[in-house]
Amino acid sequence: SDESVEFEELVNFIAQVSTCYPKESEGFPQQLIDLLSAHHNVMAPGTRMAVVQALMLLRNRDVIPTIDVLPLFFTLFRCSDQTLGATLRKYIVTDIKHANAKHRNSKINKTLQNYMYTVFKESD
Repeated sequence: SDESVEFEELVNFIAQVSTCYPKESEGFPQQLIDLLSAHHNVMAPGTRMAVVQALMLLRNRDVIPTIDVLPLFFTLFRCSDQTLGATLRKYIVTDIKHANAKHRNSKINKTLQNYMYTVFKESD
C-alpha cells in the first residue's frame, strides 16, 4: 500500500541521515530493533526488508554495534522469507569477517560464540 511504501522511504531516509543528526536520531536504531522484534512475523516482506536494510546501513556506519543486531538477525531466519534469509546470511558473514579483518576481535567473537551456544542449546 501507499502507506507502507511511504514508511519504507522514511525509514531509509532517517537511516541515511542519522550520522548527520546523531542527537535527534539517537533512539532510532533501537526503535527499529524493537519494531522488528515485536512484529517481524506480521510485517509485509517489503517493509520487513526495508527495516532490516536500514539496520544494516546503521550497522555499517557504526551507529549500532554488531552485538545489538545479530541476535535479531538470527531470529529473523525463522521468517519464511527466502530473500530475507539470503540477505541476512550474506550480511552476517560479511559483518563478522569485517569485524575480524584487521585483527581478531575477541570480544565480538566470544559474544557471538556465547550467543550461538545459547541458541543451539535452546533448540535441543
